[in-house]
Parts: sequence; structure tokens; C-alpha cells
Amino acid sequence: MAGFSKFTGDDELRPALNLLSIDSKGMCATNAHILRFRKDITCDKQVLLSDSLYKFFGKNDEIEISVQEEDYILKSGDMYVIQRHQDEKYPNWPNVIPDFQDLNNAARIDAKELSEALDLALTCANEGKSYRVSFGQNLIYAEDVDTGSQYEQTMPDSFAFSDYCMSLNAKLLQIILSEIDEEAVIETISPHKALIINREFLLMPLTVYDGDLPDRLKPAQKVE
Repeated sequence: MAGFSKFTGDDELRPALNLLSIDSKGMCATNAHILRFRKDITCDKQVLLSDSLYKFFGKNDEIEISVQEEDYILKSGDMYVIQRHQDEKYPNWPNVIPDFQDLNNAARIDAKELSEALDLALTCANEGKSYRVSFGQNLIYAEDVDTGSQYEQTMPDSFAFSDYCMSLNAKLLQIILSEIDEEAVIETISPHKALIINREFLLMPLTVYDGDLPDRLKPAQKVE
């Protein structure tokens, strides 16, 4: 549960996104930009938990949740935490998770290696462009249009979307990578659809026009 706290929101206008949801479909936390989910953790009745509860539990603690008439009771070892029911409507998050069988393109890389490359790329990726970093073939590319500075790095061959090039918010991707100890497996259906990372995280790509990316990032044209 503690590892989900980075993915909840802090939005007074959408308070449901400030909560962690557990129901019959799984467990989810999202701020509407990134999402973390686990389909193997379920509850017969929906439970909406405040992220302030995370501080009471360790990352690997086993937690029992009892749903009472007005409260949730969370138990871990000898500790009990009680929270009132949250009267909020949570987004239907399973609708945005693609069918894993449809994921037809994957890139693999050590999470720490990719995060370090993003640190460098962010020197050329500015907030006004949503910290945009682009990926294509096995290249990482960033450009600051205000200063004209560019960053480009060749990554291992395993980190190559052979059919796609895409752009992502590098800071959001780093939040996800901080929760992965070893290899990150990034899967997608198309450059305009959600990316699924280690089948536990979701990140939407940024909208970028074809002319905004250098040709060397784009997939080679297939010859019939």
C-alpha cells in the first residue's frame, strides 16, 4: 500500500483521486496522469482509503481490511487503524487498462539506467512542454525549443520500439521507475495509447505531431 502513495492526487476539485481504491476488480491509485494498479488485490466491497493511512504501514506489510457499517478497520500485526467511509465516486479505472493480450510492442531496460538517462534528458526538457522526452528506435531525445539545446542518447538494443516513436512526460515516468527495483518492461498497442509498465503501472503518451520529431527516431519504412 505504501508504494501507491506517489500515485494519488492532491486536488480539491476531484477529491476521489486523492484516495486509494480497492474493489472486486483490484487496487488502484491515480492522479489522472499516472496510474498504479494491482489486479491480484481485491475486496468484495469497494474501499476508498485516504493516502494519510500509508504512513502507518510498511511497503511489504500484510494488511487485513474489515468493512464495517460506517468504518474501515485496517489491521497489520498488533496495529489497528480506523477510517470513516469515503462518500466519493471513484473513476472506473479498469476501462483504461488495455487487454494484456493486445500489447504487441515491448521495450526492456534496467529501471535505474533509464532513470539516469532521463535525468540528463530533463536538462533539455522544460515544464512548458510537459517535460517532453521522445523515444524511437533505441534513442532517447529531448529538445528545448526556447534555447535550441538538444539531448540524445543511444540506449541498449532491448530498449527499442521497432514500430513506434512516442513522447512521454519524463518526470511522470521517473515516478514509476522509482518503484521498480530491476527491469522495466514497457508495453503498448500504439504510440497514441496507454503504456503499461511491468503490468502494474500506466502512463499516457503526450500528443506530438509527426514533424516535431527527428526522422532518426521514426521507424524504418517497411518495404512490401
